[in-house]
Amino acid sequence: MLKSKKTRKFSRIGLLAAVGAALFCWALVLDLPAAAAHESRDVAGGKYQFRVGFLNEPVYQGLDNAVYLAICTGSCTSNPDGTFSNGVTGAFDTIKVEISSNGQTMQLGFKAVPRMPGRYNAEFIPTRVGDYTFRVFGTLGSDNINETFRSGPNTFDSVEPVTAIQFPDKPGFGSGGSGNSTSANPTAPAGAATTAAAAAAATSGNASSSTPASPATVAPNAGTTNASANATNSGSSGTNNGSSGADIQSLTQKLTDQQRQLDAAKSDASTATMVGFGGIIIGLIGVVLAGLALLFARSKNRTSPRPRREVEGG
Repeated sequence: MLKSKKTRKFSRIGLLAAVGAALFCWALVLDLPAAAAHESRDVAGGKYQFRVGFLNEPVYQGLDNAVYLAICTGSCTSNPDGTFSNGVTGAFDTIKVEISSNGQTMQLGFKAVPRMPGRYNAEFIPTRVGDYTFRVFGTLGSDNINETFRSGPNTFDSVEPVTAIQFPDKPGFGSGGSGNSTSANPTAPAGAATTAAAAAAATSGNASSSTPASPATVAPNAGTTNASANATNSGSSGTNNGSSGADIQSLTQKLTDQQRQLDAAKSDASTATMVGFGGIIIGLIGVVLAGLALLFARSKNRTSPRPRREVEGG
């Protein structure tokens, strides 16, 4: 009888432990796909939950990015594959975003993310370093939406200089355009000086037309003018070629960084999915084992004979 009680006690403890492990693993799966750098907010009195931020974080100046928006009915609940089980679809028709930075604003529409219900992106390239503000507005059913989200330490990332990830050279953002404009300024004064010199030479030649001009005097001036023009043209073309090379290098770097971010995101999603499925399988195995132990304990308790009591004085 004592052995039966101990078996029953251990089977109950095992069952509770298995259920606790399963719940913990399921909670871990739900938390893994959630983006830590997106601000979550209840909207329309808790009817919806919005998650807003940049699509790719950390955010670098001059690289392709987008406004990330997730809309769920109630609190967002994630599936093991990273999708939302209660995502709101069709909001791209009625919801827009206004982006603000440094006193300038721009409105964009959202595009639904394929095979990700409730997720939307509004693509743009942040060209200035600092904080950004996203005002999400429109309608969801009969509810009017007007919510403002600002980047910051407790919400989502601000834009950082692209030089933080450039190596070994750090040309910054838009260096090709500034290089062209810088090289064009010195060229203009040189061309103007060459034209003025040519005009002066022509005026001098006309003024001395009554006197026989020495060929040796005119020829060197003309040669000097042509040489200066050729040098100016070659310098301009060299500057343009150098700027084109810098533009190509900058574009290649951007594409490489974006591919690296995409590969990292795929790897994180795959790891989260594997860990989630592993936790679910472990939890189910624990529940099954605990159930089998409980059934075994009950069957053993039924088949074991009851001890006989001796009658006193018999």
